[in-house]
Amino acid sequence: MSSQPPELPDPTPEQQRTYRELLAASLRAARNCDGTEQSYRHLMSVAWALDKWMRETFGEGRALAPGGEENIAHAAGAAMPHTISSILDIARKRWEQALSRPQDLSALFEELRIVHTQVEGVLLPPGSQEVPRGDGTGEWEKARTEPRVQRLIAALQERGIYTDDLIVTRGVTLPSMMRQESYVLIEIPRIRREVLACNQVGEATFVSLRPLGARTYLQKTKEELDELPGIVRIVSLGLADFAADVLTVLLQDVSAEETRKIDVKDMQAVRQAIIERVPTGEEWMKMAYTERCTFNIAGRKLSALATVLGVQTRGHRGESRGFYTVVRHALLGKAIYGEDAPAIREVLAEERRWQELENDPERLKAEIRERCPTGEEWMKMTCDDKHAFRIAGHGLQAVAVALDLKFERSPAGHPLEYALLGQAIYGRGDLAIQEALAEQERQQQCRLEREGWWQELIKNPDQLRAEIQKSCQTGEAWMKMTYTERCTFNIAGRKLAALATAFGMRFGGSKGTTYSSFGYVLLGQAIYGEDDPAIREALAEERYRQERDREHRWHELMNDPERLKAEIRKRYPTAQAWMDMSHGEKRVFEVAGRKLEALAAILGLQIKRSPCRNSLEYALLGREIYGQDDPVIIEALTLAEAHHQNRCTRKHHWSEFAENPERLKVEIRKRYPTAQAWIGISLKEKMAFKIGGLGLAMLAKALGLRLKRNPRNSLIEYVLLGQAIYGEDDPAIQAYLREHQEKSAQNGE
Repeated sequence: MSSQPPELPDPTPEQQRTYRELLAASLRAARNCDGTEQSYRHLMSVAWALDKWMRETFGEGRALAPGGEENIAHAAGAAMPHTISSILDIARKRWEQALSRPQDLSALFEELRIVHTQVEGVLLPPGSQEVPRGDGTGEWEKARTEPRVQRLIAALQERGIYTDDLIVTRGVTLPSMMRQESYVLIEIPRIRREVLACNQVGEATFVSLRPLGARTYLQKTKEELDELPGIVRIVSLGLADFAADVLTVLLQDVSAEETRKIDVKDMQAVRQAIIERVPTGEEWMKMAYTERCTFNIAGRKLSALATVLGVQTRGHRGESRGFYTVVRHALLGKAIYGEDAPAIREVLAEERRWQELENDPERLKAEIRERCPTGEEWMKMTCDDKHAFRIAGHGLQAVAVALDLKFERSPAGHPLEYALLGQAIYGRGDLAIQEALAEQERQQQCRLEREGWWQELIKNPDQLRAEIQKSCQTGEAWMKMTYTERCTFNIAGRKLAALATAFGMRFGGSKGTTYSSFGYVLLGQAIYGEDDPAIREALAEERYRQERDREHRWHELMNDPERLKAEIRKRYPTAQAWMDMSHGEKRVFEVAGRKLEALAAILGLQIKRSPCRNSLEYALLGREIYGQDDPVIIEALTLAEAHHQNRCTRKHHWSEFAENPERLKVEIRKRYPTAQAWIGISLKEKMAFKIGGLGLAMLAKALGLRLKRNPRNSLIEYVLLGQAIYGEDDPAIQAYLREHQEKSAQNGE
């Protein structure tokens, strides 16, 4: 006799409505579960909410008796008696159907929203050891296939590695190849490992325990791949054992829960954008320091790009990794191009050798002594030699850190630190080192005495004047000092610039430096007073000369616009240099004491706004100077006019949306009908998203939101913007915010 579900009290209309809403949200999440971590966690979140509500409402907080869930479903008038298990089965069956459905792999990746790329090359091109198989007729035997890739994706899902953790690359096969199915490269940035799998029976699977990148596999045969460190070849006896065999190798010493989630859509977009700009690893490593400092993708510089690509920004000793250095640049290059690029491989090999030396100080010292056998030779090293000195690609400062010497200054440019580093390498008994240290100690004592004297002087300007007047008694003597004497003059080791600072003087612009005529006279005035006859006469002469020269020059330029243009072109020879001028440079730019506004007027421009602040007016002024046919000027004018037009359009739309926020929400929901679709868009889509020319930050302001960061760069701010659009009660928004709060609580934020 079958057991009947236990009787439960009839739910109230309010309880029925709540149950149906929670059930609908759970079923919707199950049907939308596409293998991504976000969809999986959303499903578990809403299913847990349903389970918790049933337990608290009908089970007094305890688990329901067997059949209790079906009873609640019947009582609430549900179309089918769903349980938590049956809801999860819907998601599982949908997932299994997608993986088992006969279809091309590209269609499968598209359906599962896996980031994937099709390349024109052959992954693992044929090698000399591959033997053709046939039936004796001269025709290729039709290859047998089995769903290895599909099984592997399913197995990874069970181990906490989801479809949005994968980047997949497929190659092609050639008619001359015995292999009829292309290998599939599965990159897993979350654990920094890769798998090469092929659905053709008889083809081996390869696991790389370090990221090599698609370019490596497009160039290496199977035999060459076997020779690389960190590569494991797997030959499974059948499909039943395939996934387990691969995961045993792939996940050794790895826990996906302990790794950081990486946005692979963002990662792939950034990697492709970089490769479009810099196609090869060799070109990447040839970038000069200034190029590395200014390189950016969509405003993100190297350190931000490293974070997107999953490259650590802290060294193994905890020091910050500056991605403008060669080694750190190579580490980032490895994440983009793989380690197989020779230029990257060489630098990283040097880095590995350095880490070995860094962990073995005695071996490091021995290697230095091989190149510089004695302390005497060490102390005779020139300044250029010190700066050029390298051990495994690292200079003297890195050597000092490796030997646990904490210097505030680099040994390459400071004798005391250099001698102390020598003592650590050659020992305290080396005579040359000890003599150098004794000399540095004596000089340090002298510097301290001078410093103490100087500190007393700057506290008492009259005493400082008295000290100067001991060396140069009168203003007349001061004015007769030659330029060479001015350059060598000092009090307590401080030269004229420091003396001027001590008297509160700041020189710049037309006044020049303290060694120039006018600056020197002003310093003399501070020392001897403006009533000194020689100083007074010199000041009058300098001011008259400067004013006369400037006005005379300006009147000449006013009457000769072509000469004025030539004067400007002397300082900025090309239109490109002119257009590259910074805002600060524009503000201080002058010719004969006249700034950009006056220059524009002389050249006949009717300007409404200052060229310093307005790009269109500045480009128009550039056209007058460099000619209307200059391509840089033409491009700048086109961009400036487009920017001006866009600005007017944006202001118009801003006014409309600020007055009617509901219209703005409707416009956004036309593109992304649900909050789930809104949350799932990639960084590239966020960057390109515009409504009426307004980006996400401006749209947030139009909706009255005051966000701390740009929603484009901050996911929590982006979801808060979504909350304003789709409502606070939207399940997808609620699930994400709840998950964010839980993570913040775990992290103690």
